[in-house]
Formats: sequence, C-alpha cells, structure tokens
Amino acid sequence: MQNPSILNLQQVKQFQVRRPQITKGSPLLKGNQVQIAANIRNQSLLSDQPQHLKIKQQEEQELGMHNQFERRIQKQNQFDIKQQDNIFQLKLSNEHQLNQLNMQLIKKNKILSNRLQQQYKINESYLEQINKLQETNQAYESQIHQLEEKIKKQKSKKKQLKEQIDQLQQELDEMQEKYQNNSNQDMNQEDDQQQQQQQNHIPLTRQQLYQLMQYLYQGDQQQLENFHEYQDQEIDPDAMTYEQLLELEEQIGNVPKGLTKQQIKQLPKRTLDHESMPEDKCSVCLFEFKEEEKVRELPCKHIYHSSCIKNWLQNNKQCPLCKTEIEIQINDNEEQLNQQDEQDQGDEPQVEQDQQRFEIE
Repeated sequence: MQNPSILNLQQVKQFQVRRPQITKGSPLLKGNQVQIAANIRNQSLLSDQPQHLKIKQQEEQELGMHNQFERRIQKQNQFDIKQQDNIFQLKLSNEHQLNQLNMQLIKKNKILSNRLQQQYKINESYLEQINKLQETNQAYESQIHQLEEKIKKQKSKKKQLKEQIDQLQQELDEMQEKYQNNSNQDMNQEDDQQQQQQQNHIPLTRQQLYQLMQYLYQGDQQQLENFHEYQDQEIDPDAMTYEQLLELEEQIGNVPKGLTKQQIKQLPKRTLDHESMPEDKCSVCLFEFKEEEKVRELPCKHIYHSSCIKNWLQNNKQCPLCKTEIEIQINDNEEQLNQQDEQDQGDEPQVEQDQQRFEIE
C-alpha cells in the first residue's frame, strides 16, 4: 500500500504558487493606475482645495498603495519560499522512505531467494531418496520374483522326487517279492543238498552246515569250491588251534566281508559347521548334510554321515561312490575308540529320525 505521506510530482505541482511578475505592461499595474486616476478625479471634483494639496494627497495615496502592494508581494514571496521548502522536504522524505522500502524489499527478496534455494535442495534430497526407494523396491521385486521361481522349481522337483519315490517303492516291492521267491528256492535247494549229504554219509559239523547254507544263499561259487576241499574229511573245530580256525574260516568264507568296528573307528571323524559344509548329499541315506552333524571321511576324501558309513562298512570294504578298496590299520588307543563309539551311538537315533521323516514325506 502506498504511503499517504508520499506525494507524486503532479500533486507537488498543484501546490506550487507562481509568483506574480509585475512589469510595466502587466495588467495588475494598469489596473492600479486606473484606480489611482479615478481617485484623483473624484477628489478633484469633491474638493475645492488648492491644486498642490490635491497633488500631495494623490502622491500619498499612490505611495500607500504602492507600499501595500509591495507588502503583498513580499508576503506572497515568503509564502512561495515556504511552500517550496515544504515541497523539497516532502521530496526528501519521500526519497528517504522509498530508499528504506527498497532496502526492505531487497532484504525480503534475499530471504525469499535463500528460502527457495533451501527448499530446492530439500526437494532434490527428497527426489534422491525417492529414486533410491524405487531402486530398492525394484530390487526387492526382482528378488521376490526369483524366490517365486525357485519355489515353483522346488515344487516341481518335489513332485518329481515323489514320483521317483513311488517308482522306487514299487521297484523295491518287486525286488522284495523276487527276493522272497529266490529265498524260498534257495531254502528248497538247501534242503535237497542236506538230504543228498545225508545220503552220501559225509560227516559235517553244524558250523560247516551253516556255512554251506550261507554260501548257497549268497550264490558264491568260489566259496563253495573252497568248501568242497573239506567235504571228504571230518573236521573237529574243538581240536583245532586258533590259527587253524582262522585259516579254515578264510577258506570257507566265514570271515565278514566288511570292516571291523575298530577299523571303522580309525576313520577321521568331525562335526560339520557352516564353513565345512559339503555341497553333495550323503550317498548312503540320500539326505543333505546339516550343521552340528557327525561325519566321517574315507581315505578317498568322500564324506558320509557317521552312522551311515558305519553300517555300510560293516558289510563292505569299498567306498559307496568310487568303489575304492579301504585298508585301515588298527590303532591301540582304546579310550579314544570307545569315546568315538559312544558318539556314534548317540548320532544313530538322529539319522533314523531323518530317515523316518523322509519316508513319511
């Protein structure tokens, strides 16, 4: 809003009073002279005074009028000077106020510009944060999409595994049926052979008969040939020495095909952690390895669950994967072996639970 004390140039011009210029040809001077002349004529007509008195009175009147006119002019000049001074003071005050207003406006403009710059920087930071959030959202969306794809693949794999399990179960049932049939046939063959041996009157011990039944059941022709070396002579195990019994057992085939418990205990055993986790599964139970599980490592560097490889090596001397023959020397440190045996017994229930869970699934 404009300050009412500030006057524009047009208003200032209205207050300016022009000083009357009195010259010989000005209308103001002519009017005074006419008035003076009229007064003189009136006085000459009204009075019968002498001529010089009349002239004197006229001069006095003219002088009074002239003085009065001079006083008016002086007053007018003084008024004009005061008016001009007032106008000049108004101009100065107006200019001063304008300068102050300009300075205030400049300061306000600077403040507003600073605020705008700060707001612009804040907006830029907000935009950067929004862009980062959008990028993180896109990354999360891609991760979610990848996880969904993995879930789909896992579901398909689970379905395939279930089909494979059903197929393997069917094959297992068939194999069990065949095994049962073969066992029945083997039992019949054993009965026939026993009858034939009784007819030939070949003296055999119970142990030899049991060995013969085992090898007939397993179908090991080489062991049968070794056994036929002793069929013509009667053997008394009670009268034989320990070395002779071992030699007889090796020739007949009674020695177990796998490793002994002491030999199995000599295999290096350790507990799995996050860094030493194998990538493959256990080839015996087909379960993945977990942390804090006990495992054993064969000389061929293949790793298995402790209980799984223990059961395997009791019947086999080869690695389940590479079929490498395992040869282990027995260590005399019995205390360490007993501790490992106790740990193996503690690990077996956990593996059995995992196998049961796998069968349920």
